[in-house]
Amino acid sequence: MRAHVNNDGDGIDYSDHFTTTIFFASSMEAFNWAYEIGLRLGFGIKRASNKRVGRNANLRQDYFVCRMGGRGPVNKDADSLMRGNTATAWCKCKFSMKVVELQENKWKLVMRSGFHNHALTLYCDGDRYFAKFDEDELAYIDAQVRAHVRPAIISAGLHQRNPEKSRPNRRQMYNRSQKVRAEERDGRNPAQQMLALAVQHKYVHYWVIDQETDELTHVFMAHPEAVKMFRS
Repeated sequence: MRAHVNNDGDGIDYSDHFTTTIFFASSMEAFNWAYEIGLRLGFGIKRASNKRVGRNANLRQDYFVCRMGGRGPVNKDADSLMRGNTATAWCKCKFSMKVVELQENKWKLVMRSGFHNHALTLYCDGDRYFAKFDEDELAYIDAQVRAHVRPAIISAGLHQRNPEKSRPNRRQMYNRSQKVRAEERDGRNPAQQMLALAVQHKYVHYWVIDQETDELTHVFMAHPEAVKMFRS
């Protein structure tokens, strides 16, 4: 690793970590390779712009940058609906690289700048970027949510499956749980879902809806087995 003097950030050139003689089969394959290295070093990488190159402009160059660099947030006027009490992590970081298409199924990664002008992430647990879920984890979470497992238990299960990965924060788990439950409701609100499940699972049920306000005012439900026990 080469160290150079830099006025901002940690003064380290991270180019050596991404210098490789490997040729990639696609731009996405190169991005995934660089992305994983960035996570291990403590910073995120995102896809930025791309352009066509070559004699007939049939080859492509894609650019990858630090998640705190690239094009900044869109300016909003005072009348916009954007909340005014929010902040952004964007700090015009110049760390960047490009992947060049040499020919079909042959891409080469080239560093442009290996410096960051900000501190790297030292503690990744709870960071939404470093602890975001992959497809396998999402499938696991969805199955656990449908089995009514608490988010804290799901989080512990994820950690046991992959101890090396950063733990998600509680809000990530709740957000995913809410999304799964919303999909299960299929457009119904919680009260409607409760009544629909009562019918589906053949509960003894009775409810009253105010005809003027269309509000649910009274509900009675009993599990079929509980009714059998009561009758015996």
